[in-house]
Formats: sequence, structure tokens, C-alpha cells
Amino acid sequence: MSLSFDAVQAVLEQQVNPALASHGGGVKLCSISPEGDIHVSFKGACAACPSMRDTLDELVEATLRGAFPDEEFRLIAVSGIDDDLINQAKALLRERQEARKAQQK
Repeated sequence: MSLSFDAVQAVLEQQVNPALASHGGGVKLCSISPEGDIHVSFKGACAACPSMRDTLDELVEATLRGAFPDEEFRLIAVSGIDDDLINQAKALLRERQEARKAQQK
């Protein structure tokens, strides 16, 4: 299997995220550079977990190395705010705004 965005994403979705979901989190593939740098971000509870580095090395990287044994790559965790978290925050803010408007009537 070659190191393509779709192939890496499939491995993460099928093999890594089910394990991380049991901890309330997951990992998201952000990009793959032509040089083989795989950029991922953690989401949910995994984004702030003190064991994130261990998870990256022992679960994510080990799984990808098993799926792509002949490919050279470097796995890089990027930090940032997950889109799902931003959308949840926006929804909460909308609800609060609507509740305030309802109280003012």
C-alpha cells in the first residue's frame, strides 16, 4: 500500500480512531508532504491528554508503520483547535444568545 492521503486516512479511521474513541478522542489527518511528513492533530479528550506523545508513538506511528512497512515517513503532531470543537462552541453560543433573547421578551 502506498503512502497516500486516502490510504493513511483509512488506516487512521479503521484502526486508530476506534481505540481512541473509547477515551473520548481521536486523531485527524491534516496533510502529507511530498517528503513524507504526515501531519496529524488530536481531537476531543486526546487533544489535552498528558499521554498524547505516547499515543502518537505507540499507537498512531506503530499502526502506520505496520500498514506501510516499506514507506519512509515522519509523523508530526500539530496543535490547533479542532473544527468539531469550534462548531460545538458556536452551537453553545447560539443557544445562549437565543435563550437571552427569549428572556428579554
